Amino acid sequence: MARLFRKTFIDQYEKHQTLSLILPERAFRFFKPIAYLFCGFMLVLVLWMLFARIEVHVKAKGMILPIGGIRESVSLGDGRVVKSFDYENGDIESGDPILILSDPIAENAYLSAMTLYQSELEVIKAEEKKAQAKYDEQLKLYQQKITNSKDKISRLKDLKATFEDVLVSYKRVGKSSLKDSKVELAKTKQTYKRYISKLKALQSKGYSSERTLIPLLSKYEELAQSLSTLEEAKPKLNLNITQQEQQIATIDDDITQQYLEIQTDLNTIEQGKFERQASVNKIALKQQKAVQALIKLEHKNWVQQNIFTEYDGKLIDTKKRVGQVVSKGETITLLSVKVQKKKKMLIVSPRARYGHFDFKINRKLTSVYVEGANQGALLDDLKKQLAALDDLSNVKIKGDSVVFEFNENQVSLKHYQLHSENDIPVFSSLETVGENWTNDQLVNIAILRYQDAKLVNKGDTALIQPLYEKAIIGAKLSAKIQSISPFALTKVQSYSLVGDKDLASKIIGDVPGEVVILSLDKTATGAYDWGGRKPVRPISPGVPTSAIITIDELAPIEVIIPYIARIFIGRSY
Repeated sequence: MARLFRKTFIDQYEKHQTLSLILPERAFRFFKPIAYLFCGFMLVLVLWMLFARIEVHVKAKGMILPIGGIRESVSLGDGRVVKSFDYENGDIESGDPILILSDPIAENAYLSAMTLYQSELEVIKAEEKKAQAKYDEQLKLYQQKITNSKDKISRLKDLKATFEDVLVSYKRVGKSSLKDSKVELAKTKQTYKRYISKLKALQSKGYSSERTLIPLLSKYEELAQSLSTLEEAKPKLNLNITQQEQQIATIDDDITQQYLEIQTDLNTIEQGKFERQASVNKIALKQQKAVQALIKLEHKNWVQQNIFTEYDGKLIDTKKRVGQVVSKGETITLLSVKVQKKKKMLIVSPRARYGHFDFKINRKLTSVYVEGANQGALLDDLKKQLAALDDLSNVKIKGDSVVFEFNENQVSLKHYQLHSENDIPVFSSLETVGENWTNDQLVNIAILRYQDAKLVNKGDTALIQPLYEKAIIGAKLSAKIQSISPFALTKVQSYSLVGDKDLASKIIGDVPGEVVILSLDKTATGAYDWGGRKPVRPISPGVPTSAIITIDELAPIEVIIPYIARIFIGRSY
């Protein structure tokens, strides 16, 4: 029994010793916190890889240059180049034409639109003529009714005057005769009354015979009868007068009715005028819409088929030549901008032969009428009249346009009407060209590799560091991509851009790339924005730079997985 107990104890002891070797008893109490800490770290790492955002950059070498910048001319339409313009030493000004394209489809569309406009114009004129004839007929009818009413009023007034004259005369005569008769009969009656009274008194006393009294009584009765008859005739006379007055009142009512009819006819005429004006406005609006549709199409075709420069500068390269096909949105030229001011470019349709412009120059309205047997003559006439205005200067003809400087005054085209030799409305447009660039404006010209250039976009932010600054802690200048050119800039083109072979070699190096122009950010005080750290020395033209351009913000896992894929399988995930 003792032997069995000893064996079991020894076995347990050896097992405990084995476990102690694997995990010492003193270290066991630290394992659990470390495990929790490790799990928490892995959880945070996974969440960071999934949800955090890190900036993705591309790098580019470049140089600070004292130019306004690089600009491109982009085609706004499709077509084949039929004419190209060359300029001595590449010097070019705002409004200068570069290429003219031919687009038969657009031309046919305009010709069809012009034919449709002429057809619509004929219909509009027919509608206008019909509406005018209807209005004239109604106007003539109501004017005749008004004339008839006025004639009737005149006749009624004459008739009324006659009735009034007769009535006044009748009243005067009738009233006078009645008055005289009454007075005379009353006097006679009173006389007879006195005699009869005396006779009756004498008779009562027996002094008078009945033969004497009877004739007197008979005479009195006759006089009384006459007076009674006269009293009965008075209402009849008054009745006749009342009838005359009623007749005059009836005439007054007729006159009033005629005046009401005249006013009704006048109101109808006014309503007809209003409806006619509404019809005219509707027809005019319909015609204006047809005109605007035609002008808009012609303007669109001109813009799509004419490529011109909007800036003064030096033409670095033209991508297309005569006979080549141009696509919409394709970059045609690369231009380095020089010191310049804003200008106005008045584009005039090549079909224009006469018309007028209403300009508002410095709050003053000025009208200009032009005409010419051809486009050249019309533009010459327009140039002379614009040059004569005090507020405009440096007026030049550029292709289909007249370009002028305006001395910082407000210039706008308020209204215009231009027509071709066939009286077809044609377009005109006043555009602003050029920019107010000065010598002290600097930009950073950087060259990107082709694959990197596909990743950047206009407006992307960047940090530019002059090479004389320390790589890590050196001052960095805030910037923004101003433009991206699809041109492969060679040493020759770089030389034409900066005007110095050494600088050109430093910019381009041995491998051509694509040009990226970065505008340098400034603070509210006008100083360059160095991100809070002062530079070792101010930047100046010709300083080589290194640009770090931020192209996107990605989750870490989106960066790590492609990187691991390139290492293990040799291609992006």
